[in-house]
Amino acid sequence: MHRLRHALYRQGADWSVPEHLGMEYDEFDTMTARYLVGIDETGTVRAQSRMITCDQPYMLAQLWPELAQSVPLPRSAADAEGSRTGVDVTLPVEEYRRWFFKLLIANVEWAVSNGVDRLSFVTYQRVAQKSMEGAGLSVTYYGPTMSFPDGRFIAGYFPVSTHLAHDLRRRNGIEGQVFVPLPKATPLPAVAQEDRHEVA
Repeated sequence: MHRLRHALYRQGADWSVPEHLGMEYDEFDTMTARYLVGIDETGTVRAQSRMITCDQPYMLAQLWPELAQSVPLPRSAADAEGSRTGVDVTLPVEEYRRWFFKLLIANVEWAVSNGVDRLSFVTYQRVAQKSMEGAGLSVTYYGPTMSFPDGRFIAGYFPVSTHLAHDLRRRNGIEGQVFVPLPKATPLPAVAQEDRHEVA
């Protein structure tokens, strides 16, 4: 997971983020973070995201509060921030798309199963418009796009529900189990592996 993050954000996007032995990490990788990891039949990590409930320190509130000019930032466990959300860009287009929607569905299903009503995010404006609005999410923006050393970013949120998860599945032909909670002794959730007959 941290190696994929390094490939996406340190090497690909050239962000100024900490790295160690080909892995990317930051100060928000704490015991309160929960991770969704998509692993293919070869054991290769193809997608990942990090979820932090907003009653804990999270990136938008700590690093870029100025992005929230129109809507107050959430501070409740009923809200969560999804960060470091990404899919392996070396995949063919159709596989990339399949993993993107599996990860999005897993994010929504994780949120619903943990009593979260809304997911917040910070991303490039083009990603928000093409990938998030394009996926049919009802996005509300906290404020306008702003420039930072690593690019132009915008922050927003969208409501989550069982209905949204079902709608994303229906419109993208995804069946079977996607979000797989690990045993309670292991605090990290996962996205279902491909060899368990999940269809994207």
